[in-house]
Parts: sequence; structure tokens; C-alpha cells
Amino acid sequence: MGQIFNEALTSVVKGEIDYLNDTMVVLLTTDAPNIDDDTYISDLSGEITGGGYSRKTLASKTVTTDDTNNRTILGAADVQWTALTNAFRYIVVAQSTGVDTTSRVFATHDLGSTQTIDGGTYDITWPTSGVAYIQNPS
Repeated sequence: MGQIFNEALTSVVKGEIDYLNDTMVVLLTTDAPNIDDDTYISDLSGEITGGGYSRKTLASKTVTTDDTNNRTILGAADVQWTALTNAFRYIVVAQSTGVDTTSRVFATHDLGSTQTIDGGTYDITWPTSGVAYIQNPS
């Protein structure tokens, strides 16, 4: 399950992030994002470069209500890189305005260990809990 950045939740409430209608991109990083302090893509460190890497745009975004688990699930189509040669550990989903200093980070996933891809395909298959979800406290 992805963690939503603290400022992202505030930005959603303020209408500054519209998950369904804004361009949302996926980044891969070597350094851990800080959900308390990072607000914009420019606040992140360790985004990988080269080796067939480029940011990917989320497609087929959905927002669904899960009444059983009292949460809202933010979904999207899976993402794929082909011919990727790089190493990374973190996935970051961010709003893209085209300028890193105004593009808000939204959610992050820790893959648990460094993923090293040597000219192969890397797929992100989102879990059933989505790109991220917002949980209603019990």
C-alpha cells in the first residue's frame, strides 16, 4: 500500500490536486521520500536517470468507494518500462504541472529492497488497494 504525503492530503482538500483530472506521473528513486517534509517533485532526491528511464503518466485513473473497509481507493492502469537498465527502491506518484517546483508529490511505495534491472522490463502492477487509498478511521 502506498503512503500518501501529508501535504498531498491537504492539497486534495484545498482542490490543488485533482487525482482524476490532473496529469499524474510515476517516478523511480533510490532515496527514500519523506512523507512529512516533501511537497514538490523538486523536494525529492535520488530520481534515477538514463538507462531507458523516463517518468510515466498514469492512465485509466479511478476513484472507488470500498464500504467494506471504509476507504476510498485510487486506482490506475499498471505501468511498464521496457529496456530499463537501472537500480531503484521507491516509487513516487506525483501531480505533474510540467515544472518540478510546482508539481506536488502524492504517494510513495517502498519496494522493500533495491530493484536492479539490467536491460529488462519492469512492471508496476498496482495492488487491489490501488495506487493509494484514503482510510476512514474506525
